[in-house]
Amino acid sequence: MKHANSFNGELRYTEKELRMIKRLTEENGDVMFIDAVRHLYYGHLDYLL
Repeated sequence: MKHANSFNGELRYTEKELRMIKRLTEENGDVMFIDAVRHLYYGHLDYLL
């Protein structure tokens, strides 16, 4: 099945956009979720146990 939402170009973000993305992902808990998934499936953060 072909991916319908693929983009073959290069993405460029401004510093302001990157700061906003970082702030929003921290505020909505995505950062903690991503770390939990990495830990569960890839052994990421094993050193904390």
